[in-house]
Amino acid sequence: MNSPKIKLTSFRKTFNIPSDFIRSTCKILNIEIEKTDQEQYIPLQNNSLNTQNDTILLYAFTESKSTGRIETTKQKRYEEIVFNKCI
Repeated sequence: MNSPKIKLTSFRKTFNIPSDFIRSTCKILNIEIEKTDQEQYIPLQNNSLNTQNDTILLYAFTESKSTGRIETTKQKRYEEIVFNKCI
């Protein structure tokens, strides 16, 4: 059985996230981007971080917009106030 995946194009357009940001953040956080039939996907669940990749990417984007960096995301220290905005 295939695990659920997130279609990156739809995800980033829904939340107005630049494609360069998504790609670089996935690389930094070791989230593997899979290509299938010209589409890019990432797994929904992130077992190493024990949360979902869409939430992690939204958290990183929210942090980046407010601080210009994604340091707490890289350190896996999620601030509850910001994290709750992503759920």
